Amino acid sequence: MSSLWKIMPWGNIEKDFKSKERIALVYAEGDILMNEGPRGSIVDQKYVKLLREIREDEKVKAVVLRVNSGGGSAIASENIWRELELIKKAGKKLVVSMGDYAASGGYYIACNADKIIAEPNTLTGSIGVFSMMPNASKLFDEKLGIHWDTVKTTKYSTGVNPFYDVTPLEAEQLQYATQSIYEIFLKRVADGRDMVRDSVHKFAQGRVWIAEKALKIGLIDEVGGIELALSTAAELAGLEKYRLLEYPRQPDPMQELIAELTGEGGDKGIRGKAVEEELNEIYPNYKTLKKWMKMEGVQARLPFIIPFK
Repeated sequence: MSSLWKIMPWGNIEKDFKSKERIALVYAEGDILMNEGPRGSIVDQKYVKLLREIREDEKVKAVVLRVNSGGGSAIASENIWRELELIKKAGKKLVVSMGDYAASGGYYIACNADKIIAEPNTLTGSIGVFSMMPNASKLFDEKLGIHWDTVKTTKYSTGVNPFYDVTPLEAEQLQYATQSIYEIFLKRVADGRDMVRDSVHKFAQGRVWIAEKALKIGLIDEVGGIELALSTAAELAGLEKYRLLEYPRQPDPMQELIAELTGEGGDKGIRGKAVEEELNEIYPNYKTLKKWMKMEGVQARLPFIIPFK
């Protein structure tokens, strides 16, 4: 997968580092997660706070959101979408630049931009959500010899859990909740792209598109890279000169070292590198399993893995 931090320098874009007017370039790369998560992911609490600070900075006139994500938590995507909507309501221009992919939750947080620009090979769309609940009853019963009994006051007391088969009524509830969130997703896209619900649904249903097709069906506005996104943001905001600010801020080198030593660096830390070396070829499967274990609630994410080399 290409690294967003290798895009610089910015070519012929005119910037004035003494200018009071600013454009905020926000990198959103990785899985979209609720509450907390490893570095290299899009955690809603962190990004909501970051976007709020940008919104309250009167010197920032436009925001370029660089999205490189296959999605994640639907609720976390909604939280980030709402803060981006508030940025627009504050009078700042919002332009989205897409990287390798901006799919599912990645497109959710992008769809309300003033302009959406995708790379020629960007995978975009995957407008859809799903719910998933592991069923470990057979594992416990046949492999571990552990059997579960329960006494409850109502048929809903235990909720949906991995120890019992999902009942038809519980499956109906899950389907209703999933469909409701899908309808919200459709509305977000329809409002952001000036379309109607049925038109979005026609191209949604979890399908992905490359930029050329996404442009034809109205999911993006232009095909191009980060330079085009920055120049578009400057034009929309009426800026001839500006200071470029990048977010999230790069941590101090000493903080980087501490994060690696303590394991807070996630897959990029010393512990993560040791695990990768030990597992070798099956390491990608290990990473995927870890992601699945951290899923919370209804998901708006690609239901498959796309390796980029």
